[in-house]
Amino acid sequence: MIELDVLLIGAPEFIAAVEGRYGCFASKVIPVVSPADALPYIQQERPDIVILPFMIQVEQQIGRHLRQSNTSRSIYCLAVDVLDCHDLAYPLLMLTVERSAVALETGADAYFPMQLQVAPAIETEERLLMAYLQVANQQVSRYRELNKANDFLSTIALADPLTELGNRRALEWELPRQAQKARLRQTPLSLIILDVDYFKLVNDSHGHLMGDRVLKLLAARLNSQIRGRDTIFRYGGEEFVVLLSKTDLTAAEAIAGRLRLAIGEQPFSLNRGLSLPITVSLGVASFRASDDGKGRSLLYRADQHLLMAKSRGRNQVISDRSPEVGG
Repeated sequence: MIELDVLLIGAPEFIAAVEGRYGCFASKVIPVVSPADALPYIQQERPDIVILPFMIQVEQQIGRHLRQSNTSRSIYCLAVDVLDCHDLAYPLLMLTVERSAVALETGADAYFPMQLQVAPAIETEERLLMAYLQVANQQVSRYRELNKANDFLSTIALADPLTELGNRRALEWELPRQAQKARLRQTPLSLIILDVDYFKLVNDSHGHLMGDRVLKLLAARLNSQIRGRDTIFRYGGEEFVVLLSKTDLTAAEAIAGRLRLAIGEQPFSLNRGLSLPITVSLGVASFRASDDGKGRSLLYRADQHLLMAKSRGRNQVISDRSPEVGG
């Protein structure tokens, strides 16, 4: 048997007919009285393949709804049409072709006719059912591989290759999300932006490879000082942003001070013969009711505080309420 998570859903008589003819091959069986109940159950279970009555598929357009969601679009939808004596009064080929078209038009991946009154058809039907499951297996496997590839590419696109932190694009994705969450839940959100002091002098005096080494070591020190819910991004060059969820300005100022000391108190050992003192300047801001929902004004305000910290001698923290900014 193909290793698939198969959900058989439908009225009790439909389930009894399918299992009575082909055995209990499904991973899970869910009887439903109302056709409208089918879709929520399917979305909750998220199987690899769902087998459901033809009429539920047509009336509820299950397959089409599944395609509209990122979490369910890979589900293979097989519409089973239980044909009785009344159905078989019509030319079978014409009937199945017409219903197959309807099933596919409403979003199903495949249509499967089951002829209860024709015993010799069981073996052929089982072959067809197994063939559909093989196709479903191939489709699900391709979808999973594609998702893995997309996840890998997304990780590359959102990661800074030097420091292995999130990059500017990652921040531009995460900051609006955090800002909206803070506003909706009325929880504090703070942001630190920091810049390595006199970094150009490091590159000019010791070369860009040593400059890269400083940035990697600095990223490691930053990571060692933050909490699990905080996120660090390399914003560009020697600038870094620390996003502090559920953190008010007082706590953010304390974290910024801790980061400044962690960087400045211990020289950076770049190789056996070279150890450099490094300091950073930091700007701190907390989300306000007047800030825009994407966090752009929050980032701008922190950046202005950083510029002020650098203009006033570097190696210091300036925040929303520092006397220099009238906070």
